[in-house]
Amino acid sequence: MRFKGWCALCVLLTCMLPMLFAPARAESVAFTHGDVAMHSAPSPDAQVIARIAGGSQMTVLDASGDWWHVSFGPLTGYMEAASLDVPGGVSPVPTAGPAAASTADAASTPSSPYRFAPDEAVLVHQVGYSESLVDYQAHLATSIFYPVTGVPAMDEAIVRWAKDTHAVHLASLEDLSNAHPEADAESELTVHYNAYLTDRYVGVLEAGWYRSPFLAREEDVLRTFNADLSTGQLLTYGDIFRRDRLDDVCALLASRLAQISALEGDMPEVDVGWLQNLVLTDTGVAIALARGEYLPAYLGAQLVVLPYAEIADLMQIPVPQARPQTPQPAKTDAPQTGPRTIDPTRPMVALTFDDGPSEYTSEILDLLTQYGGAATFCVVGNRISSYPDQIRAIAAQGSEIATHTWSHQKLTSLGAESMERQIVRPIEAVHEIVDVPVRFIRPPYGSVDSNVRAVARKLGMPIVLWSIDTEDWRTMNADKTARAILKNVKNGSIVLMHDVHQPTLQAMRTVIPELAARGYQMVTLSELYSVREGGAQPGVVYSHLDPSKIVTSR
Repeated sequence: MRFKGWCALCVLLTCMLPMLFAPARAESVAFTHGDVAMHSAPSPDAQVIARIAGGSQMTVLDASGDWWHVSFGPLTGYMEAASLDVPGGVSPVPTAGPAAASTADAASTPSSPYRFAPDEAVLVHQVGYSESLVDYQAHLATSIFYPVTGVPAMDEAIVRWAKDTHAVHLASLEDLSNAHPEADAESELTVHYNAYLTDRYVGVLEAGWYRSPFLAREEDVLRTFNADLSTGQLLTYGDIFRRDRLDDVCALLASRLAQISALEGDMPEVDVGWLQNLVLTDTGVAIALARGEYLPAYLGAQLVVLPYAEIADLMQIPVPQARPQTPQPAKTDAPQTGPRTIDPTRPMVALTFDDGPSEYTSEILDLLTQYGGAATFCVVGNRISSYPDQIRAIAAQGSEIATHTWSHQKLTSLGAESMERQIVRPIEAVHEIVDVPVRFIRPPYGSVDSNVRAVARKLGMPIVLWSIDTEDWRTMNADKTARAILKNVKNGSIVLMHDVHQPTLQAMRTVIPELAARGYQMVTLSELYSVREGGAQPGVVYSHLDPSKIVTSR
């Protein structure tokens, strides 16, 4: 999309100190149906403590009545009984994600045993569900992805870091742009995450880059977070390692780095400052080093894993134990509902939603079903594993999925190979969940050039923009979003929205019934261009359907 703002957070966390959430003894275990709100009292009107992703394991403290008292990591609250299953089982864990490749597998390259390239690595999402801060200003495109873990102190710290990181880079870039108005300052800030879960701890690694024409080379962005599930407290290296053994930890790290052949024995002295960005993984303590910060820049970012078996005597916390991962539902076939009938003589509009899926996607689908409509959901690939039920629901409802790239990168800043991977990886992730075609590309920020068109032609995919930009991310106002659509809609319009914002869901409660009342067919992009003379062609950019191109008879 062209302009974007802060992505709405899916979690409303309490500001109470984590120590107030003392975990209780488990009576039984339950699993959530889809995304479920945890309330502070047994009432739908009570304060929402957290929104827990589907398939999460909860400890049931009291199973009487329509509302059950449950705990989730260090959180306790109430959930509707109808939203929970009780098969019996083991102790509670936070929101569990799919099993993932080990850090060692994800981080290795032939030239350096610890080279970490966040864009190419297999992302590890063992805990939490994905949220994002996406913003587009005049000179800076920002996409910061992070997990919501259900641990209040950790989630608050991660969100604060994401906002601060964005603000610092934006302010710096504005100063540089003002000092050099002649410069073409199209910069990009992109951050991914790995999230790890063990028996007692959650570890999060935020890793990405900042690219700017004002810099000789891109800069790494690295930050780690660790939390103790039993207390909800954040942990630093001083909490994790014995203070009288920190020199031994540094020596072990130095010995690992000495294996990098490019150093040729010229190893800098390692001190405790190198341990600032460490993360508790399922296999060991991983230490992240930004390029050029401690080691020569040509080595790139490094992620060095010290296995727990080798450092147990150096640790002052209990050694983490790996948890078995929750089995994922089997892949499903595309629903056999048959094609919907589109009347080319009646007006039609394509509602499109970027940046999801999210907790709001399902209710939008329910509204579309109620009024006989469908839409296109342009999904970001690294969110898909957090919302598999929403991906299935989109397919089952008859709506369509388009690719909005893997990590919301500006395609015009990438080479052809990287661009193709950004486009294709979400399609592969969708196909791991459900067999449905993904036909269209929605480029982040609306950035398209001849290279993007060439890759789209190679992939056999049209590129779709929009004719109505609701700017729902900017206004965060349901009434303004609804007015932007209802005032400007016409036959063949393509409407840009974002299903990660609650005000957009609220706007749909007005827009969808009103469009139906006006006689509009709410259609997918494939349905819209199925009635266009010649259809939609690969590599061509479309922003609306010209009614004069509609074939009204076959």
